[in-house]
Amino acid sequence: MALFYQRWVKLSSMKYTKTILTAACLLQLGLYSCRKQEIVKEEKGSTTAVKFAEMKTPQNFKWATNNLIHVQIQPLLNDNRKSVLKIVDASGVVYFKKLHSAKEQFSTSIEVPAHIKTMKVVFAGTQKEFSTSSNKISFNIK
Repeated sequence: MALFYQRWVKLSSMKYTKTILTAACLLQLGLYSCRKQEIVKEEKGSTTAVKFAEMKTPQNFKWATNNLIHVQIQPLLNDNRKSVLKIVDASGVVYFKKLHSAKEQFSTSIEVPAHIKTMKVVFAGTQKEFSTSSNKISFNIK
């Protein structure tokens, strides 16, 4: 026992501290890495597809992630107003903005995310809401 104690005192000196710590870390890493991994088995009534060919999507599913909306602004010929024309979604995100004269006809196309169902056209304090399902917005300046 005395021999073991003498070796321990010798090993625990400052000279061997790095070696002891490295060996302890490697031993700890080795012990924790040998754990078995749990395998979760699926139930027999599960509806997960095994192959890509087995996956089915509904007929009405839309694969597009964005919609192209055609916008047409009808003028008011004897009106000299100029104002900012904005096209925004229901949450207020601006998709189009320009300085527009009320007596000019204007048309453009804008691309919006497919999840947006309504858009608003705002001009000179008036606004009108449109559904994006028809992919067309026609706004008459009043």
